[in-house]
Amino acid sequence: AESTGVFQAIALAKKLHEIDSQITLKIIGFCSIPSTLKTIKQEVEKYHFISLAGGDNLVPHQDILKAIVNADFGIIHYPHNYSTMNSTPTKLYEYLGLKLPILIQD
Repeated sequence: AESTGVFQAIALAKKLHEIDSQITLKIIGFCSIPSTLKTIKQEVEKYHFISLAGGDNLVPHQDILKAIVNADFGIIHYPHNYSTMNSTPTKLYEYLGLKLPILIQD
C-alpha cells in the first residue's frame, strides 16, 4: 500500500541512482490495491534499476528474507497515516534480526 512508503523508497532510489549508478531498488511483496500496483509497475518499467518481485502474487516469506540478506540496506519510511500511526513495521524486526543497515525516517 502507499502507506508503507513504497513511493518514497522509489523517489529515494532515483535520487541515489543519479549520484551512484550502482544503486538499485528491489521492491518485494504482494500489493492488494490494483491502482497502487499499477503505479508501481509503471515506475519499474521506466527505471531499469528498480525491480518488483511479487506485486500481484504472494511472495513466500523465505524469498523476502533472502532479499533482505542480499540487500546492502533497507528503507523504512512510513508517510503520516492514521492506519500506521503508533505501530511498528514488521520489516523493522526482520532488518534488525538479519543485521541489515536501515535508512529510517525521523
